[in-house]
Amino acid sequence: MNLGNIKFSAKAILRVLMGLIFLSAALFRIFNPEMARFELSALSLPSFLLWPLVIFEFLTGLFLLINFRVRSTALVLIVFLLFALIQALLVNGPEIWREASQLFIFQANPVEWFLHLVFVFILVNLVLEKREK
Repeated sequence: MNLGNIKFSAKAILRVLMGLIFLSAALFRIFNPEMARFELSALSLPSFLLWPLVIFEFLTGLFLLINFRVRSTALVLIVFLLFALIQALLVNGPEIWREASQLFIFQANPVEWFLHLVFVFILVNLVLEKREK
């Protein structure tokens, strides 16, 4: 899509959204440090990681937002997110598996709403993707 001199692509929209997600996560942790410490504790991680985590999320979000070193930033974020997912399974695996049925029940809460919004953007990306010849 082209709007004047500004070109919109599904990839650019996804990049900006991911940047905003990590920036907002950093800001949330700045203004809610006790909740962030609880989150770290729930993953059996030390609370001293709070401020390095804030800086990491802020910088990676900013890099995505301003289109700076996107590929490297995305790779670092993939490793970061995989670590978080694996850590969550190691610490809370049985509970996660017990609650897996929640994946198929839409609940009107911020997490579910946002997750479904992400689904929409992924599907729009698939629709807008050019066919390979």
